Amino acid sequence: MTTIQIVVWSVWGGFVLLMIAVSVFQLSRIRYRERGMRHWPHVPAVVVGHQEVPGLSEPGEISQLPSYLSVYRYTAADGQSFTGKTVWSAGRPLPESERLTVCVNPADPRESYPVERTSRVVLVSALGAMALFVIGSFFFVRVLVGS
Repeated sequence: MTTIQIVVWSVWGGFVLLMIAVSVFQLSRIRYRERGMRHWPHVPAVVVGHQEVPGLSEPGEISQLPSYLSVYRYTAADGQSFTGKTVWSAGRPLPESERLTVCVNPADPRESYPVERTSRVVLVSALGAMALFVIGSFFFVRVLVGS
């Protein structure tokens, strides 16, 4: 193997390892959130305001449609009132006074998530697309460096 081939394969391997690490991290966060939605107490919440966040359409480019962090207020089991934020990536925010159901971490009532369905089809499709990309890039790099 030449030095160029070693460098190219090392960069490709590092990229694949980074993709795997990010995927494992994100999957663990999704599982943590899903587990919370199943086992944590569900309480009603009300949207009390919004924080506008610039949307990104392409890397480094600000979109004309901003995203919104909808701020909601809920009361935990101990009677304390807390606020939480959720991302709402539409051209318009959730209306104020909108009612949501949130799950609250019993160990730390400041942590909450809106209860929502997660689609396993989307998750499996994203992982499948990533796997196809890794396989395709392997053959592309193999042809590119001639090994």
